[in-house]
Amino acid sequence: MDQITAFRTADGAIFESKELAESHELGSRMASKLDAFSLLKICPYPSGIANTQMRRSIIAWELSWELEQMKPKDSPPGKSVSEELGFSYRTSHCLKATGITTMDILLTQSKQSLLKIPNLGKASLHEIVIALLKRGLQLPINSADSSVG
Repeated sequence: MDQITAFRTADGAIFESKELAESHELGSRMASKLDAFSLLKICPYPSGIANTQMRRSIIAWELSWELEQMKPKDSPPGKSVSEELGFSYRTSHCLKATGITTMDILLTQSKQSLLKIPNLGKASLHEIVIALLKRGLQLPINSADSSVG
């Protein structure tokens, strides 16, 4: 029987990844801050366009700061894409053998072009897709000019 890992947020929602759960909680915190701000009696602009613009400015500033804190830090120089994303030996070997050594190169490859790599099957492709999704990235849908090797 397969083991499933789930992440529960403070409001009881369940997500399949830690990143999705954190994103949900961030959105919930931003929404509660907006609600709390709109109820303040000391707001210099209790209603109207100025109030809306002020609330949007505060939320945008707070959201950009929190998103900046959540961004993955750049990997140290010399770290391969396989080490950075923690691929299995098979996936790492297949990517390295075809010259896909950095995130920039990997992110130009479509799923179809990756499946053309010898010994890289659907399981390895799934491993790549999941690792990228955990970082908020994805492969291009279809890239006619992406070449492997």
